[in-house]
Amino acid sequence: MSTKTSAIISVVIFEALIGLSPVIYKLLSPGIPSAAIVSIRWGLGAIVLLLWILTTEGFGALKTAYSTKQIIGIIFLGVLGSGIASLLNLIAVRNIGIVLASMLTNLELPLGVLLGVMILGEKLTPVYLKAAGIIAVGFLLLTIKNGIELPAGGSYVVGVGLALIAAVIWGASTLVGKKLTSSHTPSMVALWRLALGAVTNVVLIGASGQSLGAVYQTISPYDWSYLMFLGVVTSGIGFVLYYKALQSFSIHKITLLFTISPVVSVVAGVALGETPLAAQWIGIGCILLGFFYLFWKKESV
Repeated sequence: MSTKTSAIISVVIFEALIGLSPVIYKLLSPGIPSAAIVSIRWGLGAIVLLLWILTTEGFGALKTAYSTKQIIGIIFLGVLGSGIASLLNLIAVRNIGIVLASMLTNLELPLGVLLGVMILGEKLTPVYLKAAGIIAVGFLLLTIKNGIELPAGGSYVVGVGLALIAAVIWGASTLVGKKLTSSHTPSMVALWRLALGAVTNVVLIGASGQSLGAVYQTISPYDWSYLMFLGVVTSGIGFVLYYKALQSFSIHKITLLFTISPVVSVVAGVALGETPLAAQWIGIGCILLGFFYLFWKKESV
């Protein structure tokens, strides 16, 4: 197997694992605090990624110097991008299910481009405008009337609102990450991001008046097995595969593969009993078509 083929397979696995993350969220006991789940996920992921960095690059990688602006960027990525946005995404899944939450949070992809235009002065291309139009139609069809049965105690308005806020934060994180990884090793940026995301949610648990030890002790072995998969496999090993792939490909050459995760989430959600209306199916198709068109044209350049 060639190096490039191996790299593509690694990215496909990574995207599939990302797509399965909302499924794990839904399978976990609803009594586990959302902040506890996110803290464990990113904490375990950071440990696995750290071990890989130390094995492949040595301790010297940890001595990288950062400017004040870069430190602010890393804090933004960690606290908001991984800490708050991931928490909002999880709460959205618990309110509106996998299909709706996944499709809405994946709007981060076109939002990242739009924010690049607004903040960095990048050009708004005809390709983006066409893709944005298709995605906007999909968004309206997906949200104007819901046919998916909500989880027990779920709120449609809350879930949709939180998913969209998470998408905006992740869209902004794409810009910040793009700036940081142009001058620093992507794996190190990801390590700090995961670590700060975990710490942020640990702080939120403490701020809520709960005992950290007590929260973790109430998690059953059954739920710990899901959390281990979520943290070690989905986040830790998944990121290792992704960054190994980047050693063979530049990121713009594999962006088309980013459409895999929302497809996996939708298929998994339907498999677990979520049934969108016909109009919502058309909306999902429009959003995925918009993503595919945007990335396909980007790769064709």
